[in-house]
Amino acid sequence: MYLTAKEICAFVMNTFKVKYTPKGMTSLLHQLNFTYKKLKQISGKADIEAQKAFIKNYRRIQKKKAVEDKVYFMDRDHPRHNSQPAYGWIRKGQEIFLKANTGWKRINLNGAYNLEDYSVIIQETEMINGQSTINLFGEILQKQQSGKVYIVLDNARYYRSQLVQTFIKNNKRICLLFLPPYSHSLNIIERLKKFFTKKVIYNTYYEQFAFFRKFRLNFFSYLGKYRVELQTFMTDNFQLIQA
Repeated sequence: MYLTAKEICAFVMNTFKVKYTPKGMTSLLHQLNFTYKKLKQISGKADIEAQKAFIKNYRRIQKKKAVEDKVYFMDRDHPRHNSQPAYGWIRKGQEIFLKANTGWKRINLNGAYNLEDYSVIIQETEMINGQSTINLFGEILQKQQSGKVYIVLDNARYYRSQLVQTFIKNNKRICLLFLPPYSHSLNIIERLKKFFTKKVIYNTYYEQFAFFRKFRLNFFSYLGKYRVELQTFMTDNFQLIQA
């Protein structure tokens, strides 16, 4: 992996005895369908066979479930009260500066996303733990009055706590579908978190924490206005990760 066109020029010269300028090499790389971009980081412990097994079980459930049964993808998020710079089109020679906050306040969000109607149930909570998990399960059950409730979630310790397990035993409609370890790409709500960051966090400064908090919660309250955009990538076309 070479970081600069100059390094590739040296490689080509040493290997093929052909001389290029960095500008010429950049042009050649574009012609050969190369692009300059950042690597994507993945877990070195991802088990592709476990991922395939999860997807197979998920497809089986989707095929056999009744009309009133629903599948939710669940996760938590902790947006911090700080600005986050990102790429954007800026006129050449111009600099644009983004203010930063000095505090470390954050909001704790617990949420579940339904692919069928592109809706999300979000709760703000003081802590993410077994009790907050039960609170979210309760709101899902209240919203969905009949049918099975399948919930896809990761392997956080509190999901398997005695408190949560007792709640599940007393609420037979809920069925938990645990993801394989190190397989966040299979949790569709992760895409919503990235979409959320792009829409309301990137390149935006919120001076007051109260305004920061309100703006983020409002995003989920009016998620319907992004329905067309969500339909393009909030799908169960899973991406397998191989270590």
